[in-house]
Amino acid sequence: AFLHRQPAKPSAQPTVDDSKQPTATKTVVVKERPHHHLWQIILTTIVMMAVIINGTILNQKFIAHEIAESSVGDTIVTKANDSLHSYGINESVVTHSDVNKLLTQAVGQLYNGQSIDLDLSSVDGRLSNAVSDQLSSSGLSGSVASSTVINGLESQVNSTINQSLNTPQVQAAAKTIKTAKVINTGIMAIGGALLVLNLVGALFKHDLFNTLMWLGGGGGVLTGIVVFLLRQGLPELAHAMPDLSDFAVTFASDFAGYSMRVIAVALLCFLAGLLVKAAAVIKGRREA
Repeated sequence: AFLHRQPAKPSAQPTVDDSKQPTATKTVVVKERPHHHLWQIILTTIVMMAVIINGTILNQKFIAHEIAESSVGDTIVTKANDSLHSYGINESVVTHSDVNKLLTQAVGQLYNGQSIDLDLSSVDGRLSNAVSDQLSSSGLSGSVASSTVINGLESQVNSTINQSLNTPQVQAAAKTIKTAKVINTGIMAIGGALLVLNLVGALFKHDLFNTLMWLGGGGGVLTGIVVFLLRQGLPELAHAMPDLSDFAVTFASDFAGYSMRVIAVALLCFLAGLLVKAAAVIKGRREA
């Protein structure tokens, strides 16, 4: 007899605890976000502009030189000598050298917040000799009249020169300069300290040269754009003041020249950072 065999039941599969199975690990590549140094570049630009302003607009030697090179000195010389010509003194008593020294003295007093009170002893001495020579031909040399005339002319020259410089506008400018110097010094001190802290932080993060590249390159380029706009704009603004047009053109040119020296330092920092990073990349490839 044939035995009736039931089909074999499939063997029960052993239950597997999924919690004990090793889970497949996924490798997640986290891309490093690029450093955003925009605010640092802006800060660098502000500090660089403060340094440029401190060395030009707020620098009394720079301004004195610019005024001496402009037509302002010529105007003062002409006014002073013309006032003497009306008294028969045909010599050029007031010279450009005198005016340049007086302008330097005036700017120094102005930038120190003082009223302009010029030492005109050199001019007075030359004027006294010129008047004495003029009066000697009339037989009045050494007389009381001679002394009176000399004193009167000295007073005339002194008044002409001082009035040309010590105007209400100049006094208002002195107050503005004093305030601007305080603000600009604060910007350089605070901004410079923040930049140093950022560089120190970058040093500890081993990112110093990368930061130097950003600050030097970005700050230098942005500062260059600002200086370029000022260089083009100053002579245009001076068209509204014809008496200062010559001064504005000279000042704009020298301002740009000084600015380029400051910008060059920033670009050198960029170049240094770039060379160090390039050297590190080349070294890494050789070791690989």
